[in-house]
Amino acid sequence: MNPVAFEQIDAMKLATGALACFVAAPLLGLVAATSAWVRRLLLLFLLFVPSFWLVNSSVMVVSVEWYRGHTKGFPVGALDVLSIALIVAAIASPKTRFNPAPPGTVPYLLFVALCSISVLAAERPLFTAMAIYKFLAAFLVYVAAYNTVRSRADLRALLAAAALTLAAQCAVVVKMRYLDGTHQAVGTMVHQNSLSMWAYFLGLPLFAAALSRSAKRWESLLYLAGTAAAGLIVVFSLSRGAVAVFGVGAVVILSLSTLRGVTFRRLGIAAACAAAALLVFGKAHDSILSRFEGATDNDKSGDLRWVLNRMSAEMLDDSAIGVGWNNFNVVNSRPLHRYSRLLEEWDRKRGFYANSAYYEKNPNTESLYWMYLAETGYPGFVGLILWLAAWFVIALRAWWARGDSLAGAFAFGLVCTLPVFYAHHQLERILTQGINLSAFMLFMGTAARILHGATAEAAPARQLRLGLLYRLLTWSIGSRPVPARSHG
Repeated sequence: MNPVAFEQIDAMKLATGALACFVAAPLLGLVAATSAWVRRLLLLFLLFVPSFWLVNSSVMVVSVEWYRGHTKGFPVGALDVLSIALIVAAIASPKTRFNPAPPGTVPYLLFVALCSISVLAAERPLFTAMAIYKFLAAFLVYVAAYNTVRSRADLRALLAAAALTLAAQCAVVVKMRYLDGTHQAVGTMVHQNSLSMWAYFLGLPLFAAALSRSAKRWESLLYLAGTAAAGLIVVFSLSRGAVAVFGVGAVVILSLSTLRGVTFRRLGIAAACAAAALLVFGKAHDSILSRFEGATDNDKSGDLRWVLNRMSAEMLDDSAIGVGWNNFNVVNSRPLHRYSRLLEEWDRKRGFYANSAYYEKNPNTESLYWMYLAETGYPGFVGLILWLAAWFVIALRAWWARGDSLAGAFAFGLVCTLPVFYAHHQLERILTQGINLSAFMLFMGTAARILHGATAEAAPARQLRLGLLYRLLTWSIGSRPVPARSHG
């Protein structure tokens, strides 16, 4: 393609994106500002569209689809339009006060800023700019979720959207498995690991919500259906890590919920889950066992993951600020030889030989944490850990504030899911992919809203608890309690 044609196509894409974001999205937002049902429908689309048509619903300005990195241009699409529309609706609505900087904004923007320092060492600064744009655009989803989920009805709509989206994706996966004969189903996504991590991240908080005493019977059934769909997706994707995480997460959520109080609903759900697990394992045990038994890791001299992590370690040793955000696959590939040699030596030890052209598009490391250490150095890695830790604290505080309400149960599900989700990223870098990143932003923005909306309501209860503790303490040491002040 000649440069002139390339510029014309990019200009057309830029114009299309500008019209979508600055004309169509605000108009849609003004319509949504007048109707709660329209806002909830947009929430459904915010979950559903990325999982099915994220690529086809976007235009990529300055596209580098040949690149194997985690960001391949400046995408503008349905996700941005929906997020901007919901933000405009929140601004225009007379019934709410828009907050452009929800709880969690500072650690997230600090993370982006610390990662951006790596541009000073980037081989391709434009690729770093792509990553900066991608993560700033993703923050729109967080702000939109925070300002849209205003009530219990809004939260119900979001949870129903998650259940319906999982059910639709499960239908695709079942078709691939039984009608198309696919061994490892990928659904509408590019890889089974992306699919499985997306599924359990949505499914486990739904499971916690289904166990809540505040959920109506039909709500529990709907959320359980979504959880079951997530389980089937994980099983049929045959992603070993996701199968383990989903099983452990479900057991932890069920066990801790039961400890907080045994109900007929929880006992019935526990029995149903056990029966469903036995049924699924009986049907697909051959595939599951062969996947676990046939995928024994090689020793360190033959493990590709280890080689790629070793590349990351050398990049970090060479530059404390990394080699540039989204530049891993630039510097680890030919014509540069500094890091590609590690993969080439590993191939030769295995008896595989290829010319230098074969190594012009080497793979990225699978570990999210090693990738950030390599690309953004110590500053970006510290920013990443602070961001993930701060948002876990938000979920934890939201659970504490809301208890066993539907909102509290959802936050509790996140509290149980996030640790294993974070740990799983030592083996997968899924959080860099748009589908998973948008789901993470949507659910965490909702958790931030639960926390912020619950603070004022929960304050008297916390004061009462502290007052009772104070009285018990003073009684135990023989002191006279200070009389309560009169409000008269």
